[in-house]
Amino acid sequence: MEPLTVVPCTAAVTVVATAPLTHRCPFVDETDYGTVTIAWTVTDKTPELHDLAEYLAYYSSQEVSHEDITHQITQHLIQSGIDAQVTTTWQTAGISITVQGVSDGTVLREPDQQPEGA
Repeated sequence: MEPLTVVPCTAAVTVVATAPLTHRCPFVDETDYGTVTIAWTVTDKTPELHDLAEYLAYYSSQEVSHEDITHQITQHLIQSGIDAQVTTTWQTAGISITVQGVSDGTVLREPDQQPEGA
């Protein structure tokens, strides 16, 4: 997947973007509905928001866990040059779930590149 489009921006601000997020559950035949919150401090560039929305919509047909989708979004932003904090929230099996992305240097694994047997 290509890096996100970024645009020049010199405003000294922190941006917090919240959007709906859906994906297919890899364990139970259901669609999971949640919310993603992405926060970043603008340095000299910022994600182009239409491209970010399109990227997030990509996951609606992907079979991926809450943990992996959060990690993949975090890593994709880092690969695009944006150091962001990513948090996803879900209601699954009657439980409220919050997952926070960690910038740990782990290589991005796309949903269509899952290891065999996963």
